[in-house]
Amino acid sequence: MKFTKIPISDKKYLNYIFLETLVSGKEVTTMFDTRGNSLLKQSIADTIDVKYIDEKYIDEKRKWRRARVNLRLGDLEIGSAPVIVASDESFNLMADPLGNKFPADMILGWNIISQLCFRGDLRIGDFQVQIDDFRESKAKDKPNSLVINVEFEGERMLASLDTSRPITCVKKEIFDKVIAKDEKDKTLDMLDLGNENLTLRTPLKVKIDQDEIFLSKVEVNPNIKENDVNIIFGVDLLTNSTWAMYNPMRYIRVKR
Repeated sequence: MKFTKIPISDKKYLNYIFLETLVSGKEVTTMFDTRGNSLLKQSIADTIDVKYIDEKYIDEKRKWRRARVNLRLGDLEIGSAPVIVASDESFNLMADPLGNKFPADMILGWNIISQLCFRGDLRIGDFQVQIDDFRESKAKDKPNSLVINVEFEGERMLASLDTSRPITCVKKEIFDKVIAKDEKDKTLDMLDLGNENLTLRTPLKVKIDQDEIFLSKVEVNPNIKENDVNIIFGVDLLTNSTWAMYNPMRYIRVKR
């Protein structure tokens, strides 16, 4: 397997991953987002060669039009990458706690990421994409994010990866098991905080394949539904580990 490095942007916003890519020859700061569709700012689209699929907006409010562009990731060139051209206002997020403005003019979403294999170690500035031996996806369904099997306390369960989330979150049942094991629930009861609407965090230890992964803090998310995944890994999984994502095969390896 051959890989090519993709330059990592030095621009910061939360702990998100930003790459420097070429879109129809123009250098564009791009967010790596393992959910949803790939988006491109209208102001960027106006300055490059874009092949529009839609004559009219498919979403009037967000000014969305489907299109195809030439996308270059390192030495990998995708001649007809599917994107949605969106209004600049769609990218106007509030400043992060450090005052950084959202720097991306493009979102590299799951519709493209799912067709490729990536690996890296962001702690040393390494981010790569495979440029050979492409394989067709084996998945019968087409979820809008990476869904994998993990092991938590001997039990296999589903987890997903959403790099638009700064921090990993877990279903309340998982969170309760962790704090019960660490006897943190007794402290909460003692302080009479059990019924408070608090944002609670705790460490989490899971296995991905045969590798044990430790995250120093995860949040409880009561909105994860019964039939959904139990754990939603955030971008913190990738920023604190060495990893490889074989997305067409729905397979990921992660090591500390």
